[in-house]
Amino acid sequence: MLMDDGVDIFIDDTGHGPAIILAHEFGGDWRTWDKIARDLSQDHRCIRFSARGFLPSDVPVDMALYSQDRQVRDVLAIANTL
Repeated sequence: MLMDDGVDIFIDDTGHGPAIILAHEFGGDWRTWDKIARDLSQDHRCIRFSARGFLPSDVPVDMALYSQDRQVRDVLAIANTL
């Protein structure tokens, strides 16, 4: 999913029902949630993503494209779009 600053964020969207967005910690990626998403997707829509800087999402060189505020905006954009 292309963010408003041109960074492409990888998203995995599985399951049906009420949506849950699973955000990984530093040092992980979208696969951090494999087992939990497998279980929850039986009756929930599980939206997982790799944050900017974590493959397979874009890894911008410009440090100005990283911040806590930017992370929040990315999650909100994902929620609003999906």
